[in-house]
Amino acid sequence: MTVLLLAAALPVWLVSYATQYWQLLAIGLLLGVVGASFAVGTPYCARFFPQEKRGFAMGFFGAGTTGAALNMFVAPRLIEAYGWTAVPKVYAVVLLATRVATNHKAQFDYDDGLVEAVLARCTEVDTGARAVDHILNGTLLPEIAESVLARMAEGQAIARIKVGAGKDGKFKYSVK
Repeated sequence: MTVLLLAAALPVWLVSYATQYWQLLAIGLLLGVVGASFAVGTPYCARFFPQEKRGFAMGFFGAGTTGAALNMFVAPRLIEAYGWTAVPKVYAVVLLATRVATNHKAQFDYDDGLVEAVLARCTEVDTGARAVDHILNGTLLPEIAESVLARMAEGQAIARIKVGAGKDGKFKYSVK
């Protein structure tokens, strides 16, 4: 399941860069493979439970589709606030946060100051989501990765990753 979360994050993120129809089709193909895993996952999940518990197990597995229902409420607000390219990026971050929670049993939090700091750095109208991508991939993620890797090298577990920004707009991290 962890591999599936990681496999889904990349095409979801790439949607924000699609500018041509063929690109959307190619990314849609990748997302279709991820979506097809649900159809395979239901009977696969059922195999691991005794007959009397299979209904519950399959129902629990199927509850994962609530994300599609939530999308109808979340996506329009993200589009209004940040534009359509923010939607796949936010979803990709959620997938990665889920992976952190699943793999490391860690909580991933961020504060409103982080969002404000990122938006404050996006001053060029023409760059759009590329500016956000550059900030996240060029600054934020490498610094978080350095903290996480240092903690792992010391043999310490990761329980929580908190990211924020100070009043000066500089990013601050806490890995515990």
